Amino acid sequence: MNQIFIQAILFIGLFMPVSGARAQSSTGDWKYRNFQEVQSNLKTLQSANPAVVALHKIAVSPGGKEVTVIEIGRDQSDGPAIFVGANFDGITPLATEGALHLARYLMDNPEFRTNVRWYILPYGNPDAAVNFFAKPRLQSRLNAMEVNLDTDDQANEDGYEDLNGDGFITMMRKKAPDGEYRISDEDPRLLVKADPAKSEKGIYKLYTEGIDNDGDGLYNEDEPGGVNPGINFPHEFRHFVKEAGLYPGQAPETYGVMKFIYDHPEIAMTITFGESNLLMDLPQEGKSDFDPTRIRIPERLARQTGLSPAQTYTMEQLIQALSARFPDAEVTENMVLGQLSTGPERSFRKNDLVFYESLSKSYKEALKNAGLPVSLMAPEKPANGSFELWSYFHLGVPSVALSLWEPEIQKDTTTAAAPSSAPVRPGSASQEKKPSAEKQLLDYFNRKGIDGFAGWQSFMHPQLGEVEIGGFIPFSANTPPAGEAEKWLKGQIPFVASLAHSIPDIGITGEEVTALGAGVYRVELFIENKSTLPYPTDMGLRNQQPAPVILSLDGNGITLIEGQARTPVTAIGGNQTSKVSFVVHAAKPGDLKAKLESPAIRNQTRSIRIGN
Repeated sequence: MNQIFIQAILFIGLFMPVSGARAQSSTGDWKYRNFQEVQSNLKTLQSANPAVVALHKIAVSPGGKEVTVIEIGRDQSDGPAIFVGANFDGITPLATEGALHLARYLMDNPEFRTNVRWYILPYGNPDAAVNFFAKPRLQSRLNAMEVNLDTDDQANEDGYEDLNGDGFITMMRKKAPDGEYRISDEDPRLLVKADPAKSEKGIYKLYTEGIDNDGDGLYNEDEPGGVNPGINFPHEFRHFVKEAGLYPGQAPETYGVMKFIYDHPEIAMTITFGESNLLMDLPQEGKSDFDPTRIRIPERLARQTGLSPAQTYTMEQLIQALSARFPDAEVTENMVLGQLSTGPERSFRKNDLVFYESLSKSYKEALKNAGLPVSLMAPEKPANGSFELWSYFHLGVPSVALSLWEPEIQKDTTTAAAPSSAPVRPGSASQEKKPSAEKQLLDYFNRKGIDGFAGWQSFMHPQLGEVEIGGFIPFSANTPPAGEAEKWLKGQIPFVASLAHSIPDIGITGEEVTALGAGVYRVELFIENKSTLPYPTDMGLRNQQPAPVILSLDGNGITLIEGQARTPVTAIGGNQTSKVSFVVHAAKPGDLKAKLESPAIRNQTRSIRIGN
């Protein structure tokens, strides 16, 4: 969900989910489980189903907590797999519960694991996740790795304090002549940055709750921890942002996930449970400065091709030039792009958006069928360095991200704008605007009777003097009360499990053998993708990931005249068929063995009679 207001005032992202003493009002037995309870649940599931379930220890967090992946479907000898990663930022306990619920659902519904293995990671950031159960409660995405966030001569010396003793770390506001914030026009509880261009004057300064422990004039700038594993992945890694780490994979949790996935090339799809939702808030194609009709080439490529770096060329011209330079190689657009060093991809590919739109439609239908609302607050955008973006842009597999819950908004989400003295032209746009995310959240709390905002209360600060403490309670924006959480999981996890039927299902569905005379035959094999998702994605084609499907031929007394003994089967769209042709010579009738293999499919062999 959009957090413009809170992100502007709280660098650790305090605008988060509500639960616990003030937020949860469940009268049932359902509750969020802590780290020890989650680990115990995984071990119980494995010990009860040893033939199907395995546990993999992929890392140990800086705080000494085991990072565990549960494998469901270990009885499958080969074939595709789905990796589910939850709670990488450590601030979405519902994501962890979603992972556990999915594991149990798969055990109760074996049709979703018959031909697909599942690897499920309930805790991507166990160190930060403990804050949900801590007293006082604060929201922090940092693991327990010791990092000197303010680059002074000490580390972890200026953290947070619960000054007013309400059990939460919230905000402090202090009136000041040079304040940057003013009271919001939408609600007197909210603050917004004053805009000098509109002659607005700020009257408040904002701080996170606590004192200046190290006397440097800053408040809570060097909390205990750490690195956020959720933004420590390679794609668009944010250098010089301490929370992101010094380099991709610095956090052992992140490195463990990447190593595990690269060690398991059968993974054909990833699913992320966290704050973003790529099926509710569809990714956009985006704009690119690259023009394929006016390409300038670097000096290095100019020397190889004899072309001029001062001129522009079309993509077709460059393919022709490189084909002439390397006659034995198959020059493709992707090869040319790799030579041009155009930088990392930043936008989802147009062809891939087609299946995202299809999955989004199915997801929203699943919500409706489960009696869950679809008029929800906007989820967070995937962050640079996140697992979901790394999966799509680097692994080249379909990457599905689900937030599992967002606060419901009223259908009429407009409110009257502030009065204006300017006349309204006939036919001009309406003088109504959509409420801010913070106002929508407050309205949701009011409707549901959730105590998700701590009212501002006066407090005598030992250093700042008179301040007011209050604001959004940690974990109030993306974690529902326990009384509502279970229905959201029951309504969505069946859809998640059904994605097993969407991953590529590729096989040889037929052949045609044509006699050309003198013992020579043309063999045409038809390779079909029976699922709705392509293999690979368009992004996978772009970055040559994942591994291709290989069609190999073998037969005693049969000689290959035209074609390759091992042929990569290029892109096969969802519900599409690709044809691969060969010419062979058979001195006498025999069987040609055609084998289709790849880590991401169920390997198969087909016998084709040649002759007679």
